[in-house]
Amino acid sequence: MNRSPGQEAEILLEDVRLFHGSATRGITELERAEEDTVGSGVYLATEVVAREYAYHRASHSGSPVLYEVRVERARLVDLTDQPTVEIVMGEFRTVLHDLLQREKGEDGPWYWMRMQQMIEEIDSGRGVRVGYLRAVTHRSGTEFSNYLQGKGFDGLLAVEGGEGSMSAHHSCVVFDPSKVQIISELPLDDHSAGPGPAEWLAPVADAVLRRRPARQNVPEDNSSPTITGMAQLASGEGLDL
Repeated sequence: MNRSPGQEAEILLEDVRLFHGSATRGITELERAEEDTVGSGVYLATEVVAREYAYHRASHSGSPVLYEVRVERARLVDLTDQPTVEIVMGEFRTVLHDLLQREKGEDGPWYWMRMQQMIEEIDSGRGVRVGYLRAVTHRSGTEFSNYLQGKGFDGLLAVEGGEGSMSAHHSCVVFDPSKVQIISELPLDDHSAGPGPAEWLAPVADAVLRRRPARQNVPEDNSSPTITGMAQLASGEGLDL
């Protein structure tokens, strides 16, 4: 399926509650993740997935804790949509190529090799599939987020594998931490048998998001489909996944 640049599928968040799993208690503001997988920013997910992250991180040190957060408004590019992935990664290849040509030799052979490897992942098709963006973006999180911000997006929704033994799941990445407000801290008990991989892959959209159809020059008006809270969760009204 072919689409013109500017017709990426997107999701609009308004007054949405999501979750972040951590092994550190007492956090008052979330920061960009230290390690990028699909972009630079704050990583959020459903409560089920965020709990698994909290337990995984606490298995090394610390105590598992779940942070419930509020995103007042954010425009996300939907990278769970294959045609959108093809548009975005095709354009990002041009960004990487331009960086490679402009900075070749300035940052040493390691930087040049890293850029070249990411371009090769795109050219091979491996990094242009839903769920496999990490082949490119885990080495270019800042560049990828900067590129998407330049297109007017505040974040992204993507499928990723995550840390350790975490199975495939949906992650929401908000580029600007100031758009994420912690509203509650929920300490977790010792890990008990939790949901399996099928539940991890339950889309964020099934819980809190309503997808907007791909369109060009989407107007900013009150008629745009949005998420206004948790009232629609049980029915999944408006979801198309």
